[in-house]
Formats: sequence, structure tokens, C-alpha cells
Amino acid sequence: MSMIMIFPLIISILFISLNHPMLMVASIILQTMLLCILLWMLNSTSWFSFILFLVFLGGLLVLFVYICSLASNEYFKTSINFKITLMMVLSIFFFSSMNMMTQEMNSNVYIFKMMTMSSYQPVLISMFYLLLTLIVVVKITNNKSTPLRMTKN
Repeated sequence: MSMIMIFPLIISILFISLNHPMLMVASIILQTMLLCILLWMLNSTSWFSFILFLVFLGGLLVLFVYICSLASNEYFKTSINFKITLMMVLSIFFFSSMNMMTQEMNSNVYIFKMMTMSSYQPVLISMFYLLLTLIVVVKITNNKSTPLRMTKN
């Protein structure tokens, strides 16, 4: 579990040295997957992490299409700074993972369920926010005078 907590940190460090938009989107998708796996391990049910992953993936899909239209013919060029940073981070990760594998993980962790009486209000607010966002996006894209939709004359 601690390995999954270290992976997003490594991806965040490597994100700083990325120069291509497609690599940035790929690192965000990987970080989202790791976050959802971590939530699945901490939560007693897996539905929350699955729904969260689907919401993130939907937003990232829109971002991915937008980035692809902007940077369609760029080459992947890795700088020497990226390679040095990658080697340093990976070596630190492998040396620290040896120590983590020798330690025994504590399996008696108290896990709270998602739908307890104290946490139903943030879930309801999130649901209404997502519904409102869906309605606004549909209204914006259906309006023919906006630049989001190209019309043929």
C-alpha cells in the first residue's frame, strides 16, 4: 500500500520535467488510476473508487481530445534533464522499496464506510454539482452560436 502512495509522488516529480502535452495527459491518467486504487484499498467498498475513476476519465477524455487537436504533429523529445530526473527518482524508489518490502504491513486498520450519517451531505452536494455541470455542458454545446461546435454552411 505504501508503494501505491509513493507512485503518485514520483509521477508528480516527473510531471515537472515533461514537455509534451500527450505525456502530461498520460501521467495525469496514470496518477488518477493510482489514486482510485488507493481509495479502493482504503475504502471497504470499491464502487466509490470506480465511480470516481469514471468521472475523472470522462473529464480527461475531453482534455485529451483538446490536447490532441492542439499538438497533433509534435515529436516526443526527451531532454537530458528528464532522463537524469527519471534515473534519480527511480533509484530512490527502488532503494526505498527494499526497506518497505521487509516491513510487515498492519492489516488491522479501521475503515469507515462511504455512506455513514456524517458523510452523506458531501456526497449529495457532489451529485448535485455533477448534475448541474452536465446540464450546463449540454446547454453550451447545443447552442449554435458558440465556438465549441463547428457548423457547415
